[in-house]
Amino acid sequence: MDRSKQISRRNDNFKDIKVNLYDIDSAIKYYFDNVIKLMVNYNGEEIPVPFKYASPERWTSIQKNNYVTDRNGQIQSPIVVYKRTSIAKDDEIKVNKMDAENPQLFYTVEEKYSSKNKYQNWNQLQGQKPIKQYHQVVVPDFVILTYEINIWTDFVEHMNKIIETINYYESSYWGDNRFRFRTKIDDYSTDIEIGTDSDRIVKGNCTLTLKGYIIPDIYVKHLPNRVILDSKKTVIGFTEE
Repeated sequence: MDRSKQISRRNDNFKDIKVNLYDIDSAIKYYFDNVIKLMVNYNGEEIPVPFKYASPERWTSIQKNNYVTDRNGQIQSPIVVYKRTSIAKDDEIKVNKMDAENPQLFYTVEEKYSSKNKYQNWNQLQGQKPIKQYHQVVVPDFVILTYEINIWTDFVEHMNKIIETINYYESSYWGDNRFRFRTKIDDYSTDIEIGTDSDRIVKGNCTLTLKGYIIPDIYVKHLPNRVILDSKKTVIGFTEE
């Protein structure tokens, strides 16, 4: 009987891998907040530029007023707001699951050290190879997501700096320590508008295209990660003197 596949995950700390749309949206915000870190200069002081996701209520207000306001109705500037506008299959990467309830395509990931694969001096002295533990993770669905990014500043100089900074990081992989996704921005548009009380506000806009991947909860629920151990045996010999 092959006991290498009779594995309990009761004490296994290896978490099921899942990636959803919220993870991708959050990865973009993480990258802006912790890597890009948009800043503008006001009277010799560097001021951070807020980067926020447009909730349905906020997006409705933006569409109505053409700028972002706080709870008191005051225009917020500078600020950058983004919103996911579309999602489509990535036709450049073909994935045929055959049966969505029983996909046959997996990535195999080797875990270097675990409760069943510990580093021990005894093993090294005896020339024993450690038990290798593998996790089979289902191949994700590859998708292309489109985001609309809107920028508001008080001055053209600030708008230029924000666009220059975003454009510098464009075409790289955005994300956090868990996930990274390839991004692309084709062009930017800018305009000068007049807000309430004749305040001038500069607005910029661009479309972000992101190549991502999704492993929905349905996979984790019905098809948990497979854990496999390779076979191992120890042979002890005695020699007569």
